[in-house]
Amino acid sequence: MKSSMAYRLILSFSLLLLITSCAKDNDELDERDKFEGSWTCVETDNTGAKSTFRITIYKKGEGDSIQITNFAQLNSDNMTVLVYGSSLSIPNQNVDGFALSNASGNYTNQKISLSYKLDNDQFTAECKR
Repeated sequence: MKSSMAYRLILSFSLLLLITSCAKDNDELDERDKFEGSWTCVETDNTGAKSTFRITIYKKGEGDSIQITNFAQLNSDNMTVLVYGSSLSIPNQNVDGFALSNASGNYTNQKISLSYKLDNDQFTAECKR
C-alpha cells in the first residue's frame, strides 16, 4: 500500500514538472511592446525651429521590426526600423522622397528620443504618450 502511494506521489510530481516546464514563461516579453502605440513628438531642426506631430508605432512581423507611421511628418508607413532592447536602429533609406540617414532612437523614462537626418537637415525629436 505504501509503495503504491509513493508511486502515485512520484508520478503526480513528474507530471507537474512536465506541465510547468512546457508552459510559456511570462517573463518573455516582446521588446517592441514598450514602443507600440501613439506618441506625440516635438521635433527640433538644425536651426532650432520646433514642430509637433503624432506618430503611431506598430509591431511588424514576428521578429524585432516595427513600423512607424507619420515619421518626421512624412506620409509614409513603409520604413524599416529594428528594436534592440531599448534602442531603435533605423537603416539609411528613402522615406516619402527624402533620404533618411544617421537615424537612431532610444526609449528611456517613458519617452522615445530620436535623432535623424533628412536630406541635408539634422533633426531631433522627443516623443511622449
